[in-house]
Amino acid sequence: MTSEERSEMVIPHWSGEVIFGIGICVILVVASLVAILNLFLHIAHTASCVWLAIMAWWVWSNCKGQGNFRKCCITILGLFARKQFVESICQGMGSIEIRFGYQLFGRRMFYFTVPLDKIETVEWRPGQAPRYWNVFVWFDHDDPEKSLRERKWSRKPRQDIYVVGPSRRKQKTEAFGLAFVDFLRCAGAALVRGKDDHTFVRATHRTTEDVERPST
Repeated sequence: MTSEERSEMVIPHWSGEVIFGIGICVILVVASLVAILNLFLHIAHTASCVWLAIMAWWVWSNCKGQGNFRKCCITILGLFARKQFVESICQGMGSIEIRFGYQLFGRRMFYFTVPLDKIETVEWRPGQAPRYWNVFVWFDHDDPEKSLRERKWSRKPRQDIYVVGPSRRKQKTEAFGLAFVDFLRCAGAALVRGKDDHTFVRATHRTTEDVERPST
């Protein structure tokens, strides 16, 4: 990929969980506006203050989890964007970035960015509901202290995980997962089949014997 090349792949967006998330956001916003209006009208002061305090704590905790307020806003606004995508773009000197984002009101926003060579595994597995699957990307976080903290409980203490797209039925998730792996390969990722048909790993993490060994 040259410095002028850029490729993009559409990510499925609309699903039951996305529609549910939009509904919850609308309810919370309307309830908060009603609470603010009640304060101006001197109605139900205590209940309104308690609700706004709960909402302030919720916003603060989500912003803390996302890293900052801007990232939190980007995540929330992404619920309302119809066009979700992943793109690969060259940053010069052969460095390629993979960006996950959406387009809203003609502007491109990004949830998450990771260097292509940091991606260690792509896999799809059942989520919280066994009928619905997700595509997961494991990537190197390059934080020794974090690795030590997570060594006892994390399956991959040297990697973080990112969920690509919404939960969907197994067949649809598998089709998207394979297309996503092909997209990363076209961008330059050396991904090979892992322990099963739902796992693809960075080639440098496996021996030639492992790659060529047939599944049983």
